[in-house]
Amino acid sequence: MDTTISTNVLFYILAAFFALLIVCLAIIVICAISIFRIIKRGVEKIETDIDAVRSKLKNGGMLMSSLLVYLMAFFKKNKKSKKQD
Repeated sequence: MDTTISTNVLFYILAAFFALLIVCLAIIVICAISIFRIIKRGVEKIETDIDAVRSKLKNGGMLMSSLLVYLMAFFKKNKKSKKQD
C-alpha cells in the first residue's frame, strides 16, 4: 500500500473518531445540564420549605405544633402498651 493512501485512511479514521467523540461529549454535556436544572429546582423547593420552617420557628408556632405531635405520639404508645397488658 502506498504511504499516501495509508496516510489518507489514517486521517479518515481519525476524523470519524473525533467526530464521534465530539457528538458523544455533546450528548453528555446536554444530559448533565438537564440533570443540574432538575437538581436546581429541587434545591429551590427545599429552600422555600426551610424558609417556611424558619419563619414558623421565629413566630413560635412550630413549638406548639411539634409539642402537640409529640404528645399525641406519646399517648398512642401508652394506649398500645395498655392493650397488650
